[in-house]
Amino acid sequence: MPKNQIFKELTFGKKFKSYHEFHNENREEIYKSIVDLFSEFQNVKRKTLAIAIKANIENIEWSTELNFNRNELYLLKKDIMPFFEDNEDYETCHQIISLTKNLT
Repeated sequence: MPKNQIFKELTFGKKFKSYHEFHNENREEIYKSIVDLFSEFQNVKRKTLAIAIKANIENIEWSTELNFNRNELYLLKKDIMPFFEDNEDYETCHQIISLTKNLT
């Protein structure tokens, strides 16, 4: 069995001119997938889950895996929640707060 189980695969079909364009256009979907991944830790005993991301950036087929350990829960409040606060997505902020309570 692989060390890091893929929780979700995100494939973006559009061709992006730069990584900056890719990141700006898809940040919300990627961040929500990270929140969903941490939510999955409530249902599985695995210590690590991953999100696979594929896109065409600057005419290069780009792919990566974002691996998260259940002990990295602090990333939700530190790095992810400010994005949703700035966008006034309080439902996702509430989900993050609930997750941090449930997983600690």
